[in-house]
Amino acid sequence: MKTTPCRAVVISLLTLLACWGFLWCLPFWGLIATGLLRHEGKMEALHEPRLVWQITAEGLVLENGSLVKIPYVQNIPTNLPVLMAATQRGVEIDKDGQVIGLIQIWHWCGNDPIRSHVGRIDLTGLLLFAGATPTEAALTNVVPVAQEVDLEKWGLNISQYMQMQHLAWRIEEEHNKATKAMR
Repeated sequence: MKTTPCRAVVISLLTLLACWGFLWCLPFWGLIATGLLRHEGKMEALHEPRLVWQITAEGLVLENGSLVKIPYVQNIPTNLPVLMAATQRGVEIDKDGQVIGLIQIWHWCGNDPIRSHVGRIDLTGLLLFAGATPTEAALTNVVPVAQEVDLEKWGLNISQYMQMQHLAWRIEEEHNKATKAMR
């Protein structure tokens, strides 16, 4: 097959254009690979935070001296690092009496575009996930076998965070069923 000069010029230009496009895109892909173009993150907040002065087996002692009990939890482990991390920015008590804290969450998957995430966490789900005993017998079938909570140097593992959120939702659902059955 004989190549005409016009065809050789077109092939050369297309090759040059492809190389230029590849080299132009290379830094862009490098930024993605190093995480510089990752989503900055998700920063949730407490609406009315109350500072925690001390963690006791009965509950959280707030700065004004009042004791806040964690719903559905019998004894609170006082030396649990994830609980200390979740209460260091204070807690919020919502209209249903749930105690909410904030915790740094680690999105461990490299494909996850979130760089930094501070999320709201229900302390009931956190404590029962970590092995605390529920106050109601009906809740024992909802609570999984106690697991070690991975509080990495970057924060709480996103997988465990999602499991804790789901557990808190299930506990509330089971409590509502048990309450309706008693009526």
